[in-house]
Amino acid sequence: YHRGLIDSKVLNAVTSKPVAFFDTETGSDWMIPLFEEVGIPLVVAKKRSFADLIAAMKWAEEDASVLVIDRLTPPWRGLQEADLVAPVIDAHLDAFDLDAVDDLGRQ
Repeated sequence: YHRGLIDSKVLNAVTSKPVAFFDTETGSDWMIPLFEEVGIPLVVAKKRSFADLIAAMKWAEEDASVLVIDRLTPPWRGLQEADLVAPVIDAHLDAFDLDAVDDLGRQ
């Protein structure tokens, strides 16, 4: 999977800007050597908060060719635990259930 990401999607999308990787776990540990092997610059942020995710997205919009986010669940859970999404999500949970999406990702 990781090799295919580099060979097909990322390699075709990369410009002169580096690839950004927002990593909430250890996915980038496996990707760094693969990017080095093909000579694609990779900037890794090992963070977990929603605020850090937003900062990474803003940075990547200007300074990266691609942003890879490996797992959205920790920032999402942080928002849930801070009770920042409950009032908004309660009205829309049937339309978009991130827990269900996360469960699919584990299969």
